[in-house]
Amino acid sequence: MLAAGCLLLGDPITGKWDFVMDTPGGERRTSPTFQLDGEKVTGKWDGADVKGTFIDGKLSLAFPYNSTEGGFSATVKIEGKLVGETLEGTWEFGEYGGTFKATKAKET
Repeated sequence: MLAAGCLLLGDPITGKWDFVMDTPGGERRTSPTFQLDGEKVTGKWDGADVKGTFIDGKLSLAFPYNSTEGGFSATVKIEGKLVGETLEGTWEFGEYGGTFKATKAKET
């Protein structure tokens, strides 16, 4: 059913996204790019290779990430839901976590 919806509505995930992540140190912004192939999501997140799925409007990502700022590596986990044109959900990185909102970047 999602595939038919994607054909009618276009691919809702592929492209560049503007993420605003709520962190203990304040808002953090990042602009990953995603590609959707069926239910599989790939792409780049600050140089890291994104791996995950997009099924029934829900984005689920888990991929290794090296934080040069924090000086450690851990798995980034993103769980979100597409609400209209906005992704909303939670993120985890090591012992840290919070919520996020993301919108597709405007094409120039």
